Amino acid sequence: MLSAVAFFNAKRIQKRIADYEESIRKTEKVFWPLLFACALFTDLFDIVPVLGKIVKIICLSVIWYHLYIKLRAPSHLDDEVKINVSWRVRLFFRLLGVVDLIPFISLLPLTTLSIFIVWRKTRKQVLEKKQEIIKLEQKLESLSASYSN
Repeated sequence: MLSAVAFFNAKRIQKRIADYEESIRKTEKVFWPLLFACALFTDLFDIVPVLGKIVKIICLSVIWYHLYIKLRAPSHLDDEVKINVSWRVRLFFRLLGVVDLIPFISLLPLTTLSIFIVWRKTRKQVLEKKQEIIKLEQKLESLSASYSN
């Protein structure tokens, strides 16, 4: 029979696992190939004056929607559970956006580089969260095994 403390610890661990899984599901909703394609179109069409600006606005709108709406973690989750892009990375992207307005520098693939950085960071965070889920499940199993005897 589980004691009250062990029961509440088990419940807390189960909730933490569910929160991690929800955060990972939210991250997996972002379709990264679409973001990479939009970033490439944005960087390639920098050469074309008018059409390039139109393509850039459309592609950056798609990127913004995916990164700042779909990737945003639910507010009811704890901060340590969330998979978010840090404020430093967001500030870096804003600075890149300003630098991307400079005529000859805009020919560099800054948008593609930005998407690649975000993809690597979120992928790393997802792998860390999955490892944490495995550790918590093992802890839950050992907790239930020790109190079932």
